[in-house]
Amino acid sequence: MQPEAPLPRTKMLLVFLAAFLVLGSLTIAALRLGASYDRMNERERVMASARQRIGLRQELFTRVFGVIIPDVHFLAHQNEILALAEANTPENHAAISREIVSFMEEKRFYEQLRYIDETGHEVYRVDLYDWKARVTPDYALQDKSASPYFQAAMKLAPEEVFVSMFDLNMEHGIVQVPYDPVIRFCVAVFDHSGRRRGVVVVNFRGDRLLDLISEVKGPSSFHPLLMDRNGYFLVGRSPQEEWGFMFPDRKQCRLQTDYPDVWEDMQRGGTGQFVRHGYLFTFARARPLPPGAVSDTAYRNDPPGAEHRELAPDDYWFILASLLPETAFYAHAGSLVRHEWEIAATLLLVVALASLAIARALMRLWRNRQAILHLATHDTLTGLPNRAVLMQDIAEARLDAIRYQRSFALLFIDLDGFKPINDTYGHETGDELLRQVAQRFRQAVRSSDTVARLGGDEFVILLENVSRPEDAEAVRSKVKDALAPPFQLGKQTCMVGASIGIATLNLDRPESADDLLHLADQAMYEVKMQRQSTPQHPPPTAAFPG
Repeated sequence: MQPEAPLPRTKMLLVFLAAFLVLGSLTIAALRLGASYDRMNERERVMASARQRIGLRQELFTRVFGVIIPDVHFLAHQNEILALAEANTPENHAAISREIVSFMEEKRFYEQLRYIDETGHEVYRVDLYDWKARVTPDYALQDKSASPYFQAAMKLAPEEVFVSMFDLNMEHGIVQVPYDPVIRFCVAVFDHSGRRRGVVVVNFRGDRLLDLISEVKGPSSFHPLLMDRNGYFLVGRSPQEEWGFMFPDRKQCRLQTDYPDVWEDMQRGGTGQFVRHGYLFTFARARPLPPGAVSDTAYRNDPPGAEHRELAPDDYWFILASLLPETAFYAHAGSLVRHEWEIAATLLLVVALASLAIARALMRLWRNRQAILHLATHDTLTGLPNRAVLMQDIAEARLDAIRYQRSFALLFIDLDGFKPINDTYGHETGDELLRQVAQRFRQAVRSSDTVARLGGDEFVILLENVSRPEDAEAVRSKVKDALAPPFQLGKQTCMVGASIGIATLNLDRPESADDLLHLADQAMYEVKMQRQSTPQHPPPTAAFPG
């Protein structure tokens, strides 16, 4: 691959200066305006910042589900899982392990994957420990027929997915310590005949979701909150009030316990922001389930026989919120004024870098467009204009000829002896011959004339301002003379001739561009037939070792 040509420095400098002046002026104007209104706008700035953080957390929350659900559907359609559903053999077990172990270690945010047959028995399970996927031995597989998620998943239609409530993992009826937040995603597995053969269950590591939410930083006094549809804290003001539904002594650790009016307002709308009880409350409701997904109201530690209700996607939601003391509204008021020049210098440096990037991007775009335009209008082998450009030039020359009553001519050229050389020495030699022929044609005519390649070994020369047929004949002689010297093609020295037909525009009845090209082609054909019928002229081609 050839190295990329350097960008035109003068043009790029002009684009850079234009971008810098525009962006720099806008930046300085915005900075001065911001400094003027810094104090009075601090409250709105803090509120807007809180809304932005909540919106970003809401988007992250929904995106995670948008990644997981396609993964679960993909797993349910894996050929290895379908084969294992048909026959639980060591070979099928090994085949699925090769796929699933790699999948788990690559994704890293699934801590467990199971295939459970239609009777509720685990057939296959993989757990992720310390970023390594480990296949559970057969003796450790469990019966999950009584599990609510299994029973719910066995009712799913194809392409539906069941999503459990967000809670903590339990081992032998006890909450696992350290806490292991989990959401289960389940899909039914159907064989090729449409029979339901079991379910695939994927345990998503909820701590990864909570980490994403926590990574959206705010002021030191900013408290991010995440609550489920019942008001329980999944992320709270302190760890002691989180996961209240999992612990009997935390049942009252809900937002509605401390701020019932705030919780009531949060129930009414999807997003909102208000100041109450000395705090700025900002919230947004996240409904992460797409159509075709279902859930229910079951928590993992619900007692046996607890009544559960199925949830449609619109009923499965979380509330993302933030709690900010009202005193933080003005904590940073005036900082923009105090540090205006430092901020201005930093922003101008950023603007300079951005302007440079814009200039480079625009110049690359310009160069790419030029390259694309050249490819669309020129022959890739010889660099000559192609048929489309030739026809446009003929049409323009025709209009000028009619307007100014001055004719023009076309020379239609077909190489004599090209095919034997191409067949004998190969296409690479033939291509090199065409390139050298094109170069000689360009040197034989004026810079204002157009030399085009139609394809194969056919060329056309457009001669403008030709007042006499003798002028076109003179150019034909020059073109033939240009082909007379031998061509050095690698180790071969070759010679070719040309049959050249001439067509001149009739100003009394101006032919169309297509008709004129056709006339030149016919004239060339007549010349070629005449040459072939004249035995005293030897073939105008020869090839001999160089």
